[in-house]
Amino acid sequence: MTALLSFFMQLDESISFIIDWIEAPDDIGSPNRFLLWSMSCCHSLFPDRGRCHAQIDKTNARLHFKASGAQAMTQSHLPAKERLERIRSLVVSAAPVKEISSDTAGLHRETDGMDPAEPEVMASVPHTCPTANRELLLKHADIPAQLIRMVDALKQLTERQNADLNALRLKLEEKGGRPAKDYAAECAMKCSEPAFKAFMEARHGIARPLTDERVTDAVRKALMIASRADLNQDRQAAARWRAMVKDFEHWRRRG
Repeated sequence: MTALLSFFMQLDESISFIIDWIEAPDDIGSPNRFLLWSMSCCHSLFPDRGRCHAQIDKTNARLHFKASGAQAMTQSHLPAKERLERIRSLVVSAAPVKEISSDTAGLHRETDGMDPAEPEVMASVPHTCPTANRELLLKHADIPAQLIRMVDALKQLTERQNADLNALRLKLEEKGGRPAKDYAAECAMKCSEPAFKAFMEARHGIARPLTDERVTDAVRKALMIASRADLNQDRQAAARWRAMVKDFEHWRRRG
């Protein structure tokens, strides 16, 4: 079994009450297994995020997902971006569902097997499973995929709005308004970035070691300013800084 299943089996098995929500073949792919387990854990039936439990039925080669309301299961907290990319990878890797069949035992998610004429059961949901949980389990890959698309769409919208806002700020700055951003602070951050230091070395021949102070001095000389604060007070200096940043971005893309 996978490391993920090993993790399941290490969970505390002291369970106050159990509801058998779903069973899946022992050989179901890891992405689908994890997505099914995640959906089992996320329903509001257990406000404390109740404990999910996995058991192996070696006789029938089945993997049973169960949930308990006893205690909440703690998970490591990864940065949001990394969590999103992991979920995205799982959704992309998950086997597609060919159809959902039904019989007296319950509903069965089926996917293509070795024989195209004989689909394989990916997971079975008994009729006793609560309606909302059934919907989550049957759409264990569709729901996160839809959420990811919404997140991506929101990111694109935010990027467009920020670009429009920055363009407006630049127009106001060109007409004598306040600086479009805190260029002095931006310059300070750039001068500490390894990529920008490499750029300054390549473009302006800075001698090593590439310390923050040495890069800052080179930037001041290149922009013909006495202090980074001038970038927020001198429009021409700010324009030269923007040109340097644009040159840096172009240099980095060529990479």
